[in-house]
Order: sequence, then C-alpha cells, then structure tokens
Amino acid sequence: MKYVFGYAGIPGEAYDDIYRRRKSLVGENGNTEFEGVALTLGDAGSVLAKRDANVLLARFKERAVADRVNVVGTKSFAVIYVHPDQNGLVEFEERFFPTTLVFHICWKLEGSSKQERQRSVNELFDRLLKTTIRARDVLKALNKELVERANRTPLLLPLRNFRSNIFKAWLREVQFVLRAQENFVSAAAAISVEVKEFEKSYPLKHNGDPKSKRPCFFDDNDVEFHAPGKALHGLPHVAGNHPAGCVLAGYRRLGAPFHSAFHYDCRKRKKGNLKGDFFRCHIDVTESIEGDPHINIAPNDFIRV
Repeated sequence: MKYVFGYAGIPGEAYDDIYRRRKSLVGENGNTEFEGVALTLGDAGSVLAKRDANVLLARFKERAVADRVNVVGTKSFAVIYVHPDQNGLVEFEERFFPTTLVFHICWKLEGSSKQERQRSVNELFDRLLKTTIRARDVLKALNKELVERANRTPLLLPLRNFRSNIFKAWLREVQFVLRAQENFVSAAAAISVEVKEFEKSYPLKHNGDPKSKRPCFFDDNDVEFHAPGKALHGLPHVAGNHPAGCVLAGYRRLGAPFHSAFHYDCRKRKKGNLKGDFFRCHIDVTESIEGDPHINIAPNDFIRV
C-alpha cells in the first residue's frame, strides 16, 4: 500500500522548515507522498480557508483518477492539519468527509526568540511524524476491511441513498475513533467494534428469497442493499461536472481504496421494480427513478439503472 498525505494549517515560517524535512517526515522508501499547503493568511489572522481544502481535494482527485487503472487503488489518502483549537476545525474537516481520513494536531507557533520558535517547530515536526506513522497503520486496517469484507461491511453503504437516521453520524464516529488509534492492531479491533455496533440497528439479514445466497442491508425505507459478490461491473463516472469530492468518493472511503466497480444492487422487498426518490451522487435534490427491476447504487451515490 502507498499513501498520499496532505499537510495543512502550518504557518508559513514553520511550513518552510517542515517542507525542507518532508522526506524525513514521510519516509525515504517512497511509499508516502507529501502534499502540503501553507496556511492561508486571512483578514482576521491565520485561518484554514475553504480554498486550502479544495486544493488538497483536487490533488487527491487527480491521483485517484490516475490510479483507477487498478481495480483496487494502490494509494490511501489522509489529511493531517494543524489548528490551535483543541477541538479542531469542523468546517475544514467536513470538506473531506467521507472520502478522506482527517487527523488534527493542536499546536501553535510559540516563542519570541529564534531558538524558542525553532524548538516549537521541532515539536510540531515530532507530532506530525507520529501522526503520519499512525495514519499509515489506520489506513492499512481500513483498506483490509473495505477489500476483504466488501460484501459484508456497512462502511461502503452510500451516504445519502441508504436512508438511515444514524448512518452518517455513525460514519463520522468511525473516523473519530480511528484517528485515535495507535497502530494497525488497535485500528482493526476498533473497526470490528464499530461495525458490530452499527449492525445492532441494521443487521445483515436474508430477504426470504431462496435464490438470494447472501444477506443484505435494509434501510429505513425497506430497500434492500445487496453487495455484488464477484459480479463487479462498471466503473464510477468521472467525466462531466462532477466536483472533486464526488469523484473521489467513487474510489475512496475515509481515505482507503475499495474496488472501483463496487456497487449495491438495490431492490424492493416485494416483487416488481424498485421505484422511488433517490439522489444522484452530488446533486442535492432527489429524482424519481425506477429500476428494471433493481437500481445499481455506488458508494458515492452514483446511480446506474
């Protein structure tokens, strides 16, 4: 597995130092790429701006699209950002949800002398290095879940078309829990716990059809979400005016790659065509869609009838 990590929120003075040491930060073996944006200066001081997130999203999108020749992408993505608030910056993190794993480091540049400020920057480098190492382990565990348990994990369910009062909040909780893990073993264990917790409300179960070999998920509208098994076909739509987050969501979930042709065959519980109001990936209004008899819905809510 390879990685692309975006570093943001670092003030210019500190960023120059971190950038010079980027190979020491991401490692010399070449399996991790450094993507950075120096902190934007706003009218009210140094702030993480929407455009900083957009820059990183665009770079991740380019890599994901280039990587699509591999049915399962070879690169995992994460953003490690710096912000002085202990709770981080929700607006900034939300720009990357649910495509990219986000880690927050609470830090601000301190000291009045050159030596004091250098010590502060060195402290930041140490924190960035530790977080970088942890992020690789977490993404490795997450990728294992998305690839080896693709047909059973709820982590790939489409964010908007799987109608649920808890799914989006649960997925955010998964990200929160994962970024607190120290290594691969603890991350894998945390994923298992979170999946079991979700399945208390939305268990995998059989629909009663003797022809259906595998259990499926049922949403609050009683729509069946059947994973495709080995019958993977089609690729995410990357042409047109799809924004970076939409395209990226077709290849990554919380930063980890999954099979690019993965989708759910969505059916109604009774015989007949599935018909209802569904979202088409990034479009914010629903559309009445009828399957024949089912509808294919990808993790990024891209629909193919």
